[in-house]
Amino acid sequence: MRPSPCGRRGGKLRILSGDKDGETSYGEFPWMLAIFRRRGKDWKFRCGGSLIRMNMVLTAAHSVKRFAKSPELLMVRAGAWDLMNDLEDPNVQEMGVSRVIIHENFNERGVLNDIAVLKTSEAFRADSNVGIVCLTKIADYFPPQKRCIVAGWGYGTYDLEPTDTVMRQVVVPLVSREHCQNQLRRTALSRYFTLHENNLCAGGEKDVDACTGDGGGPLVCEVDGRYFQVGIVSWGVGCGKEDVPGLYVDVTKFINWIVETYKTF
Repeated sequence: MRPSPCGRRGGKLRILSGDKDGETSYGEFPWMLAIFRRRGKDWKFRCGGSLIRMNMVLTAAHSVKRFAKSPELLMVRAGAWDLMNDLEDPNVQEMGVSRVIIHENFNERGVLNDIAVLKTSEAFRADSNVGIVCLTKIADYFPPQKRCIVAGWGYGTYDLEPTDTVMRQVVVPLVSREHCQNQLRRTALSRYFTLHENNLCAGGEKDVDACTGDGGGPLVCEVDGRYFQVGIVSWGVGCGKEDVPGLYVDVTKFINWIVETYKTF
């Protein structure tokens, strides 16, 4: 489905396990994308995404659904790191979007099947800071308590103060379905909450979490030196609350959909 190798981490590695505000280094996550929307004459940061083919972006449906009929209002930046200074970097690439494809079973109210792909107007060029992440159907690679990484810009957008636009990372543990559902039933979701089969959970550590603005970004786990995307940042009950995991799209459940969608490109 993709050229090899995928999932090769770059830059100067700075894994800061448990650091709520962990910096990344330039080019560390070459599959990480910043998605922008046009607002008037300007482009404003919208959400995160991941590069899964050189012209195919994986993101959350809830972040891009409104652009399904107007893909020209979206733009994707690859090789991004510091959003305020990226355009001074000749290795940063920007592409328009020609198609926005929302999963046919996306349920906005319940935030279910929260997955979408974007087709870029042209393929990105592979570079030291631009590459694709690995995908797999094999969920057994990702057992509970395995520590994985979420990267993104979160509140580091042009619209919020203070402005901190350098990509950050957090390291979070995967959480079993049973434990996650039990923990979430203790929140405002109520004791009747049922975790959807196409969601997975990670986190639940105080002040260590994805949050507003990180939607659509990838949750990646290392397997034998390569990084596989296991989740897409979807939703949660607040951010960084102890014993309250965040919810992600379980990407392993959607590999067939991704492959079939790519055939329509």
